[in-house]
Amino acid sequence: MGENKKNKGFFYITRDSLIIYQDDLSAPLVFPFEKNIISDFEIINKEEFTKQFAVFVQQNKVTPAGMSIILAEDTFFEKDIPLLEKGKKDEALRLFIDTVPFEHVATNSFQTKTGGKLIVTNKDFFDSIIEIASKLGFVIQYVIPAYYFDKKITSIDAISGKYILEKIPQIILNFNSKGICISINYSINASKSIIAILTLKSIPTIYSLSNLCNDFV
Repeated sequence: MGENKKNKGFFYITRDSLIIYQDDLSAPLVFPFEKNIISDFEIINKEEFTKQFAVFVQQNKVTPAGMSIILAEDTFFEKDIPLLEKGKKDEALRLFIDTVPFEHVATNSFQTKTGGKLIVTNKDFFDSIIEIASKLGFVIQYVIPAYYFDKKITSIDAISGKYILEKIPQIILNFNSKGICISINYSINASKSIIAILTLKSIPTIYSLSNLCNDFV
């Protein structure tokens, strides 16, 4: 029943806070991350984080609903690369991921005017947010990097919040219409696994590295 909930808001996650925007809230709500609980975009004390976030949601009378997660640009490691053939792009991805200090990462790539950009973030972090939010009754429908919006997002207010909420269906439609791999999950080596950053609520299809989308998103 929960999966039919309308997408009426989003969690905007930065390295320092989680911002809740819903169309029925008078203003966005900012949940700051305490450094003894979350540090360097890793959850140190998941139990305490869960308790504090539950209290925050209850005190602010936030209604559980269908939500997206928007990951701010500061939650990513990024690398600009020239346009490369697929094999060379896969190798560039491998080498870059090895420099990122997370055990499990989420990644994607897209075109820029000069070539392409690789982006990598901590998959365990937003997986934990999804788990915690789900226990409170929220249904997370999409995970989207801030890079995919036409306008650069630097803060969340009534105007930017409305813009993001209206733009989400268009972003999803564009991905679907291009037939791009929206949900993939594969292993690059024994210590790191990767999932495409734009995920749907369906169970990911398993791909090998060679089946990664051929072109930049």
